[in-house]
Amino acid sequence: MGNLDWQRLEALFEAALEQPVEARTEWVARITAEQPELRASLERLLEADAGTAAIDQAVGGAARALLADGAATRPLIGERFGPYRIVSELGHGGMGRVFLGERDDEQYRGQVAIKLIAQGGDPGLEER
Repeated sequence: MGNLDWQRLEALFEAALEQPVEARTEWVARITAEQPELRASLERLLEADAGTAAIDQAVGGAARALLADGAATRPLIGERFGPYRIVSELGHGGMGRVFLGERDDEQYRGQVAIKLIAQGGDPGLEER
């Protein structure tokens, strides 16, 4: 795809996310009716986005459980956050701690940074 096509794809992706989930498939089909390559690319992006949301929920739930268990100050090497395992601590500060995480659920391999936000700080910090 050329630069303009990527710009169009990005704009359509953002617009698709604003559609109600139950109407999204029909909306994508209508908007891309004359462009099957664009439609396929948009559908792949939306599918990847849906998978990311599920991982975010799993990791967020695991983080909340660890915080409730006093994880803000104890060592976490080897602990799991959803499909990720903590490998090492990368740093810490007033806002929390950052860890190197490694995906190890056999779907694929990859490394990520996982930030564990300190409790008792800014009420909007976790949402951001």
